Amino acid sequence: MLRPSIPEFVPRDHKDLADVLVTRLGFGQLLCRADAAETVDPTGYYLFRHDHGNASFVKVVEEHRAMRQSAADAVAGWVADFGVRTPKAIAGFPFRFGGRYTVFAYEYIPSRFAKASPSDLRSVGHTLGVMHTALSQRTDVDETRRLSALRVSMLNYRREIVCAGKYLPESKMWHVSAILEREAPIFKLLDEAANCQSLHGDLVYGNILFPLAGGDPVVLDFEDCGVSWLPVVFDLALVLERFILLPEENDDNAFRLAEEMLRGYIQTIGQSKKILACRLSDCLRLLAARALTTLAEMEARGVGVDASEWGKFLSLHRHALSRTSLLSRIEARYLV
Repeated sequence: MLRPSIPEFVPRDHKDLADVLVTRLGFGQLLCRADAAETVDPTGYYLFRHDHGNASFVKVVEEHRAMRQSAADAVAGWVADFGVRTPKAIAGFPFRFGGRYTVFAYEYIPSRFAKASPSDLRSVGHTLGVMHTALSQRTDVDETRRLSALRVSMLNYRREIVCAGKYLPESKMWHVSAILEREAPIFKLLDEAANCQSLHGDLVYGNILFPLAGGDPVVLDFEDCGVSWLPVVFDLALVLERFILLPEENDDNAFRLAEEMLRGYIQTIGQSKKILACRLSDCLRLLAARALTTLAEMEARGVGVDASEWGKFLSLHRHALSRTSLLSRIEARYLV
């Protein structure tokens, strides 16, 4: 979902999980997302509401995903040491559950979504600046670079297959093939761009939230950081798209908000204004094309993809094309 709503949590009748959480968190009630209340599989997101009034956020993953989640938590801890606010992991977690699951738990921070306002966007820009500075100083990035290169190789292989007409599971796929053929030249940005570093990689609308109690934004979900070795413009472009361009249709208003965000970013990193290693339109079109290629890879591996997912990224590609003039205006003073 491009503009999600704050999830509703309802009681969940999962006694085994509730009982083991009580032994580690104290007395309280286990709640699950309302859209998963009838699901038997315990994987997913939970809220554990303590009897004393606070709450903890609980995530249950299958065992094979536990290593990736732990790596994401390590990155979150790294950027938190530099001043980025992230939910703190709770002592005693993670632990194995039910033979094939792993349970993670974090402090729960009641939050709201960002507003399309100058103050919120300046705060987002400041937080991105602190986070990118922290990520640029990571030393354990060899695995990130290796996995990122592997991901790029897979995407290029799948893109070539789709463009060759050898992978067309449904009639609608000719739209995807046409996009991947058209955008083939900009795929080189994934493996030829200069000024690469570790990035967050998934700064969608729901992953930067504002605490209701005030203060700097909270950054969530660092799982894609392990495969994201790119210039910072890719993080910045995604935030511009999801936080400004999609909700604000008026180009002049969107331009002013983008200026606020990028000003907050530059003031934080303390560098020159030439922060964009490539064009914003190229980045956003590439991100949409990359997502479509990923969906094609999933389908090729037998993982069903809902039609709405295809539609979402086809729509994002069209949207990036429609805002090309605005994106050129935004980047004019920031392009290297």
